[in-house]
Amino acid sequence: MLEMPTSYFQISQTLLKPESIDLNVKVIMIGDADVYHTLYFGEEDFKKIFKVNAEFDYETQRSGEMIHNYSHFIHQLCEQESLLHFDRSGVAAIIEWAVKHTDTQRKITLQFSDVADLIRKSSFFTRKDGSPIVAKTHVNKALNARLKRNDILDEKIREQILNGLLMIETSGTRLGQINGLTVYDTGLVSFGKPARITATVGVGSTDIINIEREADMSGKIHNKGMLILNGFLRERFAIHHPLTLSASICFEQSYGGIDGDSATAAEVIALLSAISGIEVKQYLSITGSMNQKGDIQPIGGVNEKISGFYELCMANGLNGHHGVLIPSQNVNDLILNEHIIESVKKGQFHIYSISTIEQAIELMLGKPAGKKGEDGVYKTGVFGITANRLAELYKKSDSKKSAQ
Repeated sequence: MLEMPTSYFQISQTLLKPESIDLNVKVIMIGDADVYHTLYFGEEDFKKIFKVNAEFDYETQRSGEMIHNYSHFIHQLCEQESLLHFDRSGVAAIIEWAVKHTDTQRKITLQFSDVADLIRKSSFFTRKDGSPIVAKTHVNKALNARLKRNDILDEKIREQILNGLLMIETSGTRLGQINGLTVYDTGLVSFGKPARITATVGVGSTDIINIEREADMSGKIHNKGMLILNGFLRERFAIHHPLTLSASICFEQSYGGIDGDSATAAEVIALLSAISGIEVKQYLSITGSMNQKGDIQPIGGVNEKISGFYELCMANGLNGHHGVLIPSQNVNDLILNEHIIESVKKGQFHIYSISTIEQAIELMLGKPAGKKGEDGVYKTGVFGITANRLAELYKKSDSKKSAQ
C-alpha cells in the first residue's frame, strides 16, 4: 500500500474567498431551438438566469422594401470589404437566389452570412474575368462552381440512371408502375431524382403491404401516407363490401430508406393501375401528398423535383410529351432555371398543377376518373373499372373461404 505524503503547498479554503465585485453584465446566449428547450427543461437554474428569450426568423416576406434593403446590404458589404460593385443584373441575381433559398416566391432569406458568401464569391469570379463590375453571369458562375464542388452524389445517380443501372423509363406506358419524385439532401446541396414506384395486386385478404415498412426501411410519415391511401380506397370502393385484396407497393431499387408523404398520390395511381389494368404514362412524373378525401396537398422541394426529372428527359431527348404533375398550392413556389422555362414555353416540357386525385388520374392514365351512380358505386371511368375488379376479387376470395 502506498501512502501519499502531505503536500507542503496545501492552502486553506478560507483563503480562496475573494471579495465581491459589483458588476452590471448582460449575458446573451445564442443557439437553436433544440438546445434552448433541452436546457430549459433539463437544467433547473437555466430558466431562472435566462428569463427572456426571443426567436429570430430565417426568412421574411418578399416586399419592395426588403428588396431595397437587400440592395443596400450588397452595396455596404462591397464598400466594407473592397469588393467589386454589382450592376442591376448582378443585384437581381443575388435577390433571385435569396428568394429561391426559401423554396417559395413569397419569401426571401434572412441568412445573410450565406448571402455575403455568395457576394464575395461573385466578386472573385468577376476579378478573375477582368471585369470592372459584377453582373448576373458572374453570380451564376459562383453558384455553378459551388454546385460543381458538391454534386458528386447527383452525378453518380444520374450516371446510373442513364446507364440503365437504376431503372427509370421516360417513354411508353407500363402497368402498375409510375415515376415518383424524391429529393436528396446532402446538407450542402439538395437535388431531385425520379424514383420508380410499383404496385401489384392479387386475390387474398392481406390488404395493402408497404414493402418498405416490412423491410424496416419506411419512416413514420411515409407509413402514415400508406394508411391514408387505405382510408381513401375504403371510402371510394368499400360501400357494399369490404376491400378484399392482396396488394403490395414498393419503391424499387431503394436501399437507404424512405420517408415523407409526397409520394402518396403516385402510390394511389400505381395501385389503381394495377387493379384496373390501365397502364400509366411513363413520360410523366408526379409528386403530391394526399388526404383521405382525395385532395392533393403541397409538398417540399418542388423545384428540385422538377429539375431532376427534366434533366433525365433532356438527356433522353424531349419529345413534347414529357412533364411533371405538382400540387396547385406549389405553383407559387416555382423558381426554375432558364432552360426549363424555355422548354415549357416551346411546348417541349409540361408542368401540370393538380388539386384532386381525379385530375391526376386523367393525366397519368389517359382516362377520366369516373363518377358514382345513385347507389354510391362508381360505374364509369377508371374508378368504375376499379370497382368492378375489386368486386371480382371479393367474390373470388369469398368463394375460397366458402370452399374451405
